[in-house]
Parts: sequence; C-alpha cells; structure tokens
Amino acid sequence: MRSIGTVLRTTREGQSRPVDEIARELRIRQCSVSALEADDVAAFPGAVFYRSFVRQYAALLGLSRGEFDAELKAVVDHPETYLGEPRALAVNTVERLPGRWRRALTFLRRGLLASSHERVAKDE
Repeated sequence: MRSIGTVLRTTREGQSRPVDEIARELRIRQCSVSALEADDVAAFPGAVFYRSFVRQYAALLGLSRGEFDAELKAVVDHPETYLGEPRALAVNTVERLPGRWRRALTFLRRGLLASSHERVAKDE
C-alpha cells in the first residue's frame, strides 16, 4: 500500500500543480507541503495538526475524505510511533516570533523554570 504522502504527491503531480500553489491555497508554508508529501509527521507540532493538514490537502486535490482515515487514526492514536522523541523549541525560533508571542513564550518559560526550581528546592 502506498503511503499518504506518496498518494498526495502523485495526485498533485498528476494535476500538474506546483508545491507553491498548494501551499498558497492551503495557507501553509511550502516546507510543510513537502513534509506532508514525505510523510514527515515530526515536522508538525502534533499529530492532530498533521491529520488536519492531510485532510485539507486531500480535499484540495479532490481525493475522498475517508481515503486516509485508518492511517490518520493510527498517527493520532499512537503519535510516539510517528513523532519520535519530543523536540525542544530552538532558541532562534523564539526570537523570530512576533513581539507579543515572543513575550508570552518568554513569560511562560520563566514561569516554568521558576516552578521547577521551587519543586527541586522543596524536594531537597
């Protein structure tokens, strides 16, 4: 059986549609479209995002809605199999965020660090 990404890519190529057109219509980055076509679930923040993008992409190409349901259910039910080890958010990624998001993330990070330091001190 062919993978989800292979079906998406061959269908897109059969329709002679470039990746940038698909990305524009789905309102996602070209690298995300390429990740979908490469079955790179780990490129997305979570399995739910991956499932949503696959469904949107399939609908855009005119594929049946239920064509990938079994495979997508496996990804969402057992994300550790597909996502591998959790990845840390790179520091330079945070710095590229818009100001309000950068401030919010910095605030959360400081709160989490303070909380973990309090727990360590309490345990000692």
